[in-house]
Amino acid sequence: MTGPARQHPGLSGGSALVPADILELIMADHRRIGRLRDVLDDAARHDGGPGPDWMAGHVWQRLADLLVVHTQAEEHICYLPMFRSGPRATERMREPVADHNDIREIIGEASMQPVGSARWWRAARTVLTVSAEHLERE
Repeated sequence: MTGPARQHPGLSGGSALVPADILELIMADHRRIGRLRDVLDDAARHDGGPGPDWMAGHVWQRLADLLVVHTQAEEHICYLPMFRSGPRATERMREPVADHNDIREIIGEASMQPVGSARWWRAARTVLTVSAEHLERE
């Protein structure tokens, strides 16, 4: 997952966002993430188990890219204004940032495996679970 930083899909260059706009972008991402999770989950069930599947790889890449960009956007754009600053803010940000770090780490682990392999599916399913739990808490 190296390369140039990607811009959040809902942001256009130089436009100022107000809190309602930010919340709308977050919720739109959550819906998009949920749809991609559902498609990947369906691909796992349809396939009958681990094995090479170009569709799962394609959906996975879109989901993984969106999760990475989304978690970064939340941390850099949303959390600081939402939680303000100070020791209490750091404490309030600890759990969601830890979730984000877990999600990104597991995505990295999946990227080291051949798409469709048992280890890849294990990592992909873990990302599906962890991201669903995280979005539920948000």
